[in-house]
Amino acid sequence: MKEYFHERLKRLREAKSWSRSHLAKKSRLDKELLGALETDVRQVPSWFAVSKLASALGTNPLYLATGEGDDKPMHVSSRLRSAETLWFS
Repeated sequence: MKEYFHERLKRLREAKSWSRSHLAKKSRLDKELLGALETDVRQVPSWFAVSKLASALGTNPLYLATGEGDDKPMHVSSRLRSAETLWFS
């Protein structure tokens, strides 16, 4: 049975025993957006939101978005991580 994005997101969040509010704070995303992403099958997240959520949840963004591949976090160099922090802050 195929697992949809909203189901995968909720499962990963609940596996950490986090509330939506906590994940919203960790990912720096709006709590209402997170609620919509978890409950609306038709809601399509941006790659920006997926990458922020994956980082907060400690999983691979491709896995979070599609369910394919490994659910382990991607290893990103510290230089790229610093650039991402500057760009998306």
